[in-house]
Amino acid sequence: MQVFARKMQVCCVVAMGLVALGSECPTTDPMGNTNGNDNTSVDRLFVVNNASGITSHSNPSSNNGNVAPATSLPAGAATDIFQPRSLVVTGSRQLIVARQNGGLSVHDNALTATGNTAANRIVEGAATGLDAPIALAYDAANDRLFVGAINAADGILVFENVSDTTFTGNVAPDRMFNPPDRAPSDNTEMTIDALHFDSEGRLWVSDSSGLNQNTSRILRFDNPGTASGETTPNGIVTSLSWGGIEDIFVDSTDHLYVVDDSDEIEVLDDATNLGVLVTPDRTITINGSSVALRGIEVDSAGRGFAADTGNSEIYILSTIASLTGTINPTTSIAGANTDVSAPRHMFIVQE
Repeated sequence: MQVFARKMQVCCVVAMGLVALGSECPTTDPMGNTNGNDNTSVDRLFVVNNASGITSHSNPSSNNGNVAPATSLPAGAATDIFQPRSLVVTGSRQLIVARQNGGLSVHDNALTATGNTAANRIVEGAATGLDAPIALAYDAANDRLFVGAINAADGILVFENVSDTTFTGNVAPDRMFNPPDRAPSDNTEMTIDALHFDSEGRLWVSDSSGLNQNTSRILRFDNPGTASGETTPNGIVTSLSWGGIEDIFVDSTDHLYVVDDSDEIEVLDDATNLGVLVTPDRTITINGSSVALRGIEVDSAGRGFAADTGNSEIYILSTIASLTGTINPTTSIAGANTDVSAPRHMFIVQE
């Protein structure tokens, strides 16, 4: 991948909540995510569209092309969404959006909230530490939210019971934690571009600070639910192949996917056992011009969803774990009717 200078406006990672469709009974993994068989269909794909707002798209793997979104929340005073950078949907279907200019907005009824609908709650203020949040990850089993920011002076912020109505206003994090070589243990503050909470309860963190400003490193914390204060990562991954990371994802078969604003998706196998300096096992290159990938998600059926900011398009890639080389996406979501505009991070809800 090409190396790019780090931008001030970066997006977060996104986490994933899954619930299966189909005739067979769904199974629930240890982290409370519900998964089905390979015939599972994506019910809703939520997308952060740079500064323009949040859209959601029903069954995008089959209902693709220039199709109107199921919901569209424009950025602005009417919705309380400003400079959206990341989002999650809770188990009780609340939409939480990270706002780079400060705070979080919370909309109840995520699957139906659309148009100029005001947020039900706003979390902001000096006590929150949410000065410039750009990355979110969500632990559905424990209703726990992890937040990363630009110049994160306190490290990773942890908020508990975020679906509760008391999660509002100037509420302080329940915990904060950081690696030993970053603030507040060290003078160097993390810029946390992406977070991912995987199906085994591990938290993956993209950090673009210090010597890793233009070639991000990825940290892995195996027990983020209890981490507090200075915490040594269980794994650190770097690569000369990627530049400043925009998004990361780890699927249920332990494949790590990395995008860095280029036309490539790098795939690393056996993610939890990777060494410090690695090379990708495979590189997927999207065929086309002006491709700039800033978001990556994978559903329970192994379909990948890649957000192309350069062409305002969401690519759908069947059996993404086995792809390699230059490819044409299976299908895509694009066009004026979709309200997709410079997409970044995404979040999948399956039912």
